[in-house]
Amino acid sequence: MSWYTYEGFTTDKKIVSGKVWGDSEEEVQAKLAYQSITPIHLECVVVKSRKQQWKAAHMIHFAYRLHMLLGAGISLRKALDMMVNTKGATIPYGDIREDVGRGMALSKSLSKYQCPIIVTTILQAGEASGTLVESLGMIQSMYEEEHRLRQQLVSAITYPSFLVVLMIVFVGVAVGFILPQFKSVFESMQIELPPLTAALFAGGTWLQQKGVYLLITLLVFGMVFWKSYERESVKFSVHRKVWLCMAQREWLMA
Repeated sequence: MSWYTYEGFTTDKKIVSGKVWGDSEEEVQAKLAYQSITPIHLECVVVKSRKQQWKAAHMIHFAYRLHMLLGAGISLRKALDMMVNTKGATIPYGDIREDVGRGMALSKSLSKYQCPIIVTTILQAGEASGTLVESLGMIQSMYEEEHRLRQQLVSAITYPSFLVVLMIVFVGVAVGFILPQFKSVFESMQIELPPLTAALFAGGTWLQQKGVYLLITLLVFGMVFWKSYERESVKFSVHRKVWLCMAQREWLMA
């Protein structure tokens, strides 16, 4: 299915334009004829496929609004029509509305756009049991709880992380710039330095000469690690190992 842009005129000779979703030009022309529009220009819009980002805040908004609208007795397609103009959301409301309008289940439509599998599974169960409204409420509660826990975690590790970074910077400056200033003093005394002191002086000299390379290496390593972690397979594997480790050690949960 693709988007088609059209320009045509209505029965009262007014020029109109817009976009229509369809499998072929014949289907689009049939849709326009049903709307009493005679097309004079029709063009397929080529859209580059990209992975959708289902952010927690947008999922909460999506589940909350759809839960309220369906709970008020509004049909699913009408509810999606009301949500299609939502600004700033990464959720493809227009595509989902077209899929549902063509008879596709909501869970199947969401799975086409890389929606988290936990969401599509809950919706599929709700569609099968006739409890779609309750399923949307469950999804909203789940994402709200996840958002709350994430905020608590971020607030808990912010201050310790700041102290660790500050300590690393202080130690690096001390070893790389302050400590080497005393090297000439010890050398003029012509005494044998303890192994730890000699190692600190050697490390400071190396840090002065090649500290930039160390910083670049750490940045590259951090970027490679982050890009690897963003892959779904790697993230799933890491989360699974962390969960298994926490499940076996109660002190780690605490």
